Amino acid sequence: MFTGKPVLKGFYDWLGISNQYVTKGKNAGIFKETEHWTPEEKAKMTETANHVYYDNFVPKVAKGRNKTNEEVDSIGQGRVWTGTQAKANGLIDEFGGLEKAIEIAKQLADLPADKDVHRIVFPEPRPFLESYFGSDDDSTDLQSEKAQAVVAASLPKEIRDAFKYSALFDRMGQGDSMLLMPFELKIK
Repeated sequence: MFTGKPVLKGFYDWLGISNQYVTKGKNAGIFKETEHWTPEEKAKMTETANHVYYDNFVPKVAKGRNKTNEEVDSIGQGRVWTGTQAKANGLIDEFGGLEKAIEIAKQLADLPADKDVHRIVFPEPRPFLESYFGSDDDSTDLQSEKAQAVVAASLPKEIRDAFKYSALFDRMGQGDSMLLMPFELKIK
């Protein structure tokens, strides 16, 4: 397992953004995105990652796969396995997706194979730009729309363009068809 954080100070400087933090406590600023970890903060993050991996993840996998903690640790350690490798290492029983999992769950619950199951579909997370700027189905009030316009107008042109294209990619990700010209036309 590994952990890390982006340090965005140079990016913020380039955008002309500054920020200030008010913290209280030894590790209160551990997630400041403008500062590298101090040696103490790095030690705390290592301790936390080791706790999550060795004290939580490894024992659960070991119990579920009927292996010892040492066996699981020797297989794991942050590696990514293909399905074939995972099966060879005893980390999975079957290949398949959701339908295969439902089929096996029915068998384990002694349900007939033709018995329909009720699936609960949770709302999909909203794309970043939609959650920030709203969407067509939001009931945004006039004040919110004005605030969004002010924020958008205050950004450099290049950033506004990036947001515009990101919004298009978000819509494409939702299944909408998008057509773009291979050039940008500016009329002065």
